[in-house]
Amino acid sequence: FRKTEKIEEALGSKKVNILFIDLPPQNEPVASYLRRIIAHNPAVNILLIVPPTINREEAMQVIREKLVKGIIVQPFSAEVVCNYINKIIC
Repeated sequence: FRKTEKIEEALGSKKVNILFIDLPPQNEPVASYLRRIIAHNPAVNILLIVPPTINREEAMQVIREKLVKGIIVQPFSAEVVCNYINKIIC
């Protein structure tokens, strides 16, 4: 989904535990994008998938604000994803 509204429509009233978010649209700061998603579903655990060129300050901001449960840097392996999921559900 390229717009938060589309994510909100897809989620509807469903309770989602883990949500994988690829880097948000370029015209919106990552933290702002994530805050809007969390406002809609506060219990969601977000794993953010980013390219290796992500702005380090932006990545640190979402970690400091605890907007994500983890950041997965591309390219990544299935093992990395499984480790994050296990950390969230255990």
